[in-house]
Amino acid sequence: MVLFLFIIMLLDTEDAQGAYPWKTAALGLATFFLLAAGVLWLFHWSGAVSAVKAGATPPELSANPAEFVTAAKAFGRLLYTKYLLPLEIAGFLLLVALVGVVSLSKDNPETKA
Repeated sequence: MVLFLFIIMLLDTEDAQGAYPWKTAALGLATFFLLAAGVLWLFHWSGAVSAVKAGATPPELSANPAEFVTAAKAFGRLLYTKYLLPLEIAGFLLLVALVGVVSLSKDNPETKA
């Protein structure tokens, strides 16, 4: 997700706004429908759609809120105790990368002369 944001920020959108707007929209729409059809086919192929229609609920998907709360609490406790330093380092690296991309994508008036 972050890589997509970096790519969008690095693109020069001023030059590309007038170039083939209908072709780009058609390509995006076709890609969306192909991906949606692929996802629906995968759901149908895996049998998930027929199981939902039949009303079958697997035991591992039964709604037991206590299991989810304890699992989330355990995950949070582990994340903010044992893995706090790697989490902070990853957040700092993402912040530095974001600032770098913003500074590199800014227009410099001295180079346009």
